[in-house]
Amino acid sequence: NRYREWTFEDSNSDLKFEVDFYDNTQISFDNYDNFMSVFNNRLQEIKRIWVYFRLNYSVKKEEEESKFIMEHINMIITEGKIDIDVSLTSEGSKDQNIYELIKNYILQAPEKYDFIVKKRTSIMNRVGSSIAFIPAIIVCLLTFIVADMRETYSQTYVLFPVILTLITFLLGGVIGSAMLGSYYDTLKPEKKYAGWDNFSDKSVYTDDVDSYKETSEIEIGANYKNTEKREHIKNTYRKYKSWLIPEIVIGVIFSIIAIFIGKI
Repeated sequence: NRYREWTFEDSNSDLKFEVDFYDNTQISFDNYDNFMSVFNNRLQEIKRIWVYFRLNYSVKKEEEESKFIMEHINMIITEGKIDIDVSLTSEGSKDQNIYELIKNYILQAPEKYDFIVKKRTSIMNRVGSSIAFIPAIIVCLLTFIVADMRETYSQTYVLFPVILTLITFLLGGVIGSAMLGSYYDTLKPEKKYAGWDNFSDKSVYTDDVDSYKETSEIEIGANYKNTEKREHIKNTYRKYKSWLIPEIVIGVIFSIIAIFIGKI
């Protein structure tokens, strides 16, 4: 009906996406579906995303004069953070739901500097040592072939477990790094200069934890599938952690056996 009073009238509102890739290419979109198609298929290649949503409209309530309203949400998304510039009104904001969705998503994001990252060295050592225990116990048992080693074992009850632990630790470091090192590549903090070691005559570097905590973990580009990586590390650690008690029992049993065989 041409005599009907309008309550809302759009005035050139638009939505823009600009995506930068690691191969130095860039694609711009003004359609959400087209953007999502590229986003879902090339997520691991994305370096930066710029999203700009502008809503210009006029509203009129009954006999009141019309009001022209301008709102926008401007976002720059990288692997380390999301910068958001928001301009909303109290006039029944049309962007409010979008803004609340983005805000809640950020607030509910999991902790970045979690147990997986804090304890990565001990996690890799634990996993590696659990696996290395088997070849280590075999090597120690083979030493029974050497008469001098059998006699040495019989002299003290701590020698066999000490050798067993040493071999397990050395092999474990290599195995743990091989199994989980690649999963930690995009999870661990960057290194920072921490001084000079006069003993080794080398520079010393430590984890830059402060800078790490100041950033978020956005799963694009290098951070692609970081959640899956964390879950894999967690499940692997839980699995091999359960081997600890049985391995200690086995180590004690064979230590006792080593003493008695050494005395024969």
